[in-house]
Amino acid sequence: MRDFIVICSAAGDRIRPQDPGFGRFDVIARCVNAALWTSHGLRDARISFWLAKAGKWLIFSPEMRKVNPDERSILLWIGKVLAGGNNPGITLAADAFEQRLQSMAPRKAYLLDEKGTAVAKVEIAEDAVFILGDHTGLEKEHREIIETALKPEAVSLGRQPYLSSHCIAYLNIELDHGQAAR
Repeated sequence: MRDFIVICSAAGDRIRPQDPGFGRFDVIARCVNAALWTSHGLRDARISFWLAKAGKWLIFSPEMRKVNPDERSILLWIGKVLAGGNNPGITLAADAFEQRLQSMAPRKAYLLDEKGTAVAKVEIAEDAVFILGDHTGLEKEHREIIETALKPEAVSLGRQPYLSSHCIAYLNIELDHGQAAR
């Protein structure tokens, strides 16, 4: 299973429509769409968001039900889960930041960084873990914990910063294409 981890500096523990960008849960909704949906279903992937202001993980997997691939539907489910509702493929976890990262430590990890090695030049593991920041990037403390826990290889999609959701979509397209060629 492919994993994406997005560190969300601006997201808290509830969606407040009065906040511009809903606390940037719109970024989360677009990333969920990019990570999981294909034209006719869900891919074998998981996406975990560290909600830094809440100190919790919001995790989406292909087991989710009754969620459509549009931002509004995803945002509605995020709101329900944050308020205590449930969906089999959407989890709100109180794991510590380091604890969840360490649980993925045996796997090969890649940290998206504009200064990293071009992703096209890197042999990506089939059960890869990709780590990226939200629209604000990674804070120093998070980066240090990630580097200690996972020892990721820094990879780049180019010098131009892209939206988190676009990075995920690009990686999925490249990896899906590579798997089809095998």
